Amino acid sequence: MTFGERLQTLIISEQISRQRLSEHLHISPSTLSCYIRGKRQPEYNMLLRMAAYFDTSTDYLLGRSGLRRSEESKLSENELDLIGLYRQMSSPKQELLMEEALLFLRIGDDLS
Repeated sequence: MTFGERLQTLIISEQISRQRLSEHLHISPSTLSCYIRGKRQPEYNMLLRMAAYFDTSTDYLLGRSGLRRSEESKLSENELDLIGLYRQMSSPKQELLMEEALLFLRIGDDLS
């Protein structure tokens, strides 16, 4: 099943109009239509917003998984954005980010 077919299936199963979905996603109805017809592909952040809206995973939307629900879908949009940024980093940058995050947590504990 293509991305557009998956998206159309979700729209039907959730009984939402294309107009309402496009308003929620802050895109034009014609852009949404292009996604459904396979004329355009959404950017990463849009894909994350769609997954969050439908309470599903990006893998499901992209046809990489047959499972509609996932643990990842329980994350907030900010958490999903952070994960996306982390995955785009090289391994050394990921390690540095983890060290900085742990340091930030320790400093935060000292400030309380």
